Amino acid sequence: MNYKIGWIDDQLWDVISVEKQYKDLCQKTFNDSGLEVVLFATDWNTFNDQRGEANNLDAVIFDMNFAKSGNPKDDSDKSGLVYCLSWIDQQKKSPRPILCYLYSGRDEEQIKDFLCDYPESFSRDNVFRKEHGELAVMAKKIKKDLDEDNSSEKRIRRRFSKELDLAREISSQCENYLQSILLVAFNEDGVEPLEIEKTIGFFRDIFEKCLLVKCKEEKILPPLEALGEASTLAFSKIVVSKNGCTYKLKEGTELMDTATSYLYGKVLNIMVNDVMHVKDGLRIEIRKHIQQTDDLNIYRGMLFMTLSILQWYHDHREQLSTNPVWYEVESEDGDCFDGEDVIVTINYVKDKFVFSKNAKIKKKFSLDYSKGMKLRVKQKDMVENTGFDKDRYPYYVDCNKHTIEE
Repeated sequence: MNYKIGWIDDQLWDVISVEKQYKDLCQKTFNDSGLEVVLFATDWNTFNDQRGEANNLDAVIFDMNFAKSGNPKDDSDKSGLVYCLSWIDQQKKSPRPILCYLYSGRDEEQIKDFLCDYPESFSRDNVFRKEHGELAVMAKKIKKDLDEDNSSEKRIRRRFSKELDLAREISSQCENYLQSILLVAFNEDGVEPLEIEKTIGFFRDIFEKCLLVKCKEEKILPPLEALGEASTLAFSKIVVSKNGCTYKLKEGTELMDTATSYLYGKVLNIMVNDVMHVKDGLRIEIRKHIQQTDDLNIYRGMLFMTLSILQWYHDHREQLSTNPVWYEVESEDGDCFDGEDVIVTINYVKDKFVFSKNAKIKKKFSLDYSKGMKLRVKQKDMVENTGFDKDRYPYYVDCNKHTIEE
């Protein structure tokens, strides 16, 4: 890979022509390191006039003394360098900063004083003196720095710096998971299906090991025991936790808006599970799609949906942690977990339905129901109640999905 270099020096080109000087002294040295000087300037104005080309540079080499325009007044004229230093500070804040180096004929003391005056602009490792052999040393250093700066990790960090900041807000571990996902999603050399399947697990890790933990620490979520319970609270108003407690959202509040909770459920409850679990009944067959095609768009879709969840945390963390939207329901004889089942206690009997604290259960007419009777229900069979009484009874159990608990 050839890198484009700019060079500003009032004396380097004053003896013979730029073309001959570059050809005789620099071209081979720089080309051997994969570098090409494409912009020459003897003062700031000349450099500034070529700003369009300068913005495509990978690195710029500066002399210590040169004028804003024309020849410097004397050996201490830094009027051009002052403008360049301002440019250096500005472009350092850009997504793709241009690396800068100093190449000077001044003695060590003068260079030391210069670095004290401008400590933010040049590091000592990027300063070279005009003496025998230093040009080649500088060229190798520039090539090494640019190779490192153009690594996949650096490019991803520049391109997705804001997104990685969102993950870092949760934890450094979350940031690492997201970076791994990004490297696969935008790998210029392509990735193997097995690598895609492996890193899809990182989506679950972002939620389960990072976001859920952080939200519980900050009391955005109650002290739930499982990721699925957090999902329940994102979709409905109440959750019965394995810790034996029941938590409910305050009237008129929501943990997530409808669009965000939809994305949360899509990427986590459906898409990640579809890839991570090997069982019958998978609805999407994402693993099969990944194995049979080179299409990364599904993977990227999961990525961008996950970024929306991280944005939700960033936007609402202060409000939700300061004023939690949930509360613990006072303990009473009601629904509780027993392994993978839920034991519900009938509080009310009607013609076609019986009701527990949280669930509406359709009667099986071969059974006799009475208040206080306990029923056993599989967790997966306690589905969302979509009827008119869903606020009072958020769960629904069909007639053939429960048995009497002896």
